[in-house]
Amino acid sequence: MKKIICVFSLIAFLLSAEQAIPAAPPPQYFTHCGQSFVNHTSQRLVVTMTTDMSCPNGNSVVGVTLDGLVDLNMNGKTLTGGWYQQAGIGVKLIGGNPRLLGPGVVRRFTRGILVAGARNAMVSGVTVSSNFQSRIGSS
Repeated sequence: MKKIICVFSLIAFLLSAEQAIPAAPPPQYFTHCGQSFVNHTSQRLVVTMTTDMSCPNGNSVVGVTLDGLVDLNMNGKTLTGGWYQQAGIGVKLIGGNPRLLGPGVVRRFTRGILVAGARNAMVSGVTVSSNFQSRIGSS
């Protein structure tokens, strides 16, 4: 009888331990300009760019915003702004430690990549070119 109780106790413990581990957020996709991805959990959110994109003109345009524990995999795609002086920001990295991962290209924005308040932002394998004011800037 003690063996059966021990086995049931062990199973109950393992089931409760499995439930205590937070699940990773489901993958998400960057499909159009202006999207924001926010994640302030302990598990990293993975976002994949699915197609080359051209964003409209306008100083208030932001191609994509990454806030917190978010990875954007550019997946070999290109994010293009409009006319240089009025093309806004390609990628805005804020809060926590967002990561922009290549291969990929960010081009023809007023600012290609803006880091604003992110403590440990990372950009890796991304080509940032033909931006009006700066390729990578901070505020």
